[in-house]
Amino acid sequence: MSGLRNLVLKPEDLSMAQIDEWDRLAAVSQSPDPQSCGPVWQLTSFAHSDRRHLPIIFSQTETSQIAFCAEKSDQGWYLSPLESHSQFGTPLLGPDSGELLIEALTELCGGSEICRMLIDVPGVCPESQLFRDLDTRTDIISILPLDASAAASLEGGVDGWLARRSANFRKKLRQARQQAKKEGVVFERVQPMGADAATALYERMLDVERRSWKGGRQGGLLEFMEFYRDLLVFHARRGSAIVVVAVQEDLDIGFCFGAQSHGVYRGQQTSYDSEFGHLSLGAQMHAETAEWLSDFGTQIQHFGPLQHMTPYKRNFCEIEIESVAAICSPT
Repeated sequence: MSGLRNLVLKPEDLSMAQIDEWDRLAAVSQSPDPQSCGPVWQLTSFAHSDRRHLPIIFSQTETSQIAFCAEKSDQGWYLSPLESHSQFGTPLLGPDSGELLIEALTELCGGSEICRMLIDVPGVCPESQLFRDLDTRTDIISILPLDASAAASLEGGVDGWLARRSANFRKKLRQARQQAKKEGVVFERVQPMGADAATALYERMLDVERRSWKGGRQGGLLEFMEFYRDLLVFHARRGSAIVVVAVQEDLDIGFCFGAQSHGVYRGQQTSYDSEFGHLSLGAQMHAETAEWLSDFGTQIQHFGPLQHMTPYKRNFCEIEIESVAAICSPT
């Protein structure tokens, strides 16, 4: 395996230039969930998985990239995305990623005409050119539906964002803002730079989470405490972390955590103190985030997957993109 040109034995072997380019390629990929295809989500998820000791297959050009975890057994090769639990992001980025995949498969097979292999490619829109290329270059064994991705356009800034929300949404938001102002609530925009600032901010977020509706059941940040800390730190080191914190006097009562780069924002976790549920803090913090992102010139505010437990996302989003996972084998 060590002789394979595309094999990277450790994610740490990736250069900063490669990570920067990976981030850019993900943002312009037009995938259902661009940032989840990027290095911060994929590498942090991989580092927290039980597959973190396995090699990754990585190949990158100016326009395209592939990034797979490679497992070999008596049954053959299994290639899967670095983040394989939620399967939000695709390991194939760019117009030539199909060609890069075939080159990698050829090397893995060592020129053998018979090579048992399964390739898991999630986070693909079935109407996309990427899916058509995958269908042409491989045998698609099965197609598994995933939750659709939800996003809002920031065209026209926050005014355009608001105009695309319902009249009822705008009315309730206006009323909530007025009430929050009466109760002395302000919204801080925090962009931590570096690990120390991110760690300090994360402690504030955890304190809020413990007082939220998720606290009693150890949900949200508390369920994956180290993962989200490392995710925030990684983003902070890259200057891409975006966190809105709701504060009443000296008490943090809510937070909205996400990250933005290359014109694309992806929300991660939003929560608030249960005693302040009457203030619609979630809606207010998402609106505050949209206004802040408009100052950055961000184009898309992504809310992640539409799931049965998150129908509220439709209040914030007018864009829904179908997503599937394709299980393939070499032709």
